[in-house]
Amino acid sequence: MSQEKDTVRSNTVDFFKGLIKRTGTYYLSDYVENYSEFDQDVISESDHAKIVANRDLLRGQCNEVGLDIHIISLEVANDLLDGAYSKAEECEVTPMGEYVNSNEENNILIAEFMGWKQGKEDDHRWSKDWFNTHKERVTDGLNIILSFHTSWDWLMPVIQKCYSEISPMLDGINGEVEDSLIGDITMELTDGRLQETFEAVSVAIDWYNKNKQLC
Repeated sequence: MSQEKDTVRSNTVDFFKGLIKRTGTYYLSDYVENYSEFDQDVISESDHAKIVANRDLLRGQCNEVGLDIHIISLEVANDLLDGAYSKAEECEVTPMGEYVNSNEENNILIAEFMGWKQGKEDDHRWSKDWFNTHKERVTDGLNIILSFHTSWDWLMPVIQKCYSEISPMLDGINGEVEDSLIGDITMELTDGRLQETFEAVSVAIDWYNKNKQLC
């Protein structure tokens, strides 16, 4: 069993290393199932389906030998993505303060962080709808709302952007700030707590918005 477990772990590590090197992102965690508007810049829909199938096969093999595929994927992501960051110059940053907002406010915060815009300049009919960076309508103002707090498919691309844009700012800054921002995201993500991950992401983005012009 020990040899089989080592083999499964090695295959899983190789899978996530290859995936991250190929796409440059960690968007395909073991929680993401559906191909969405976030993915078109990363990979084709047919390749996405193949990757998900291979990932789910590995997940089954991990379960059989007592491994947690999500933990393995996070370890690989931390090694590859964090290791690729260049150290930013030290800068004076705003200390972290208490941050408490509603789900609705945090959804708006995240949507703006992702470059989404509300309404269309040339058509007032869509004033309450959100449009992604491809100018595609992602909410309808009524039944389809911003759902970063209820969907891993929505939240995972945001987490990837936090790792790629916020984490480099933290190099050379007080380690407690880094642990409290990216560290909290990773911890909640590892435990599979969607609401808590959403809140940790919101805290990180709020800090980023206050400090991005300083670094």
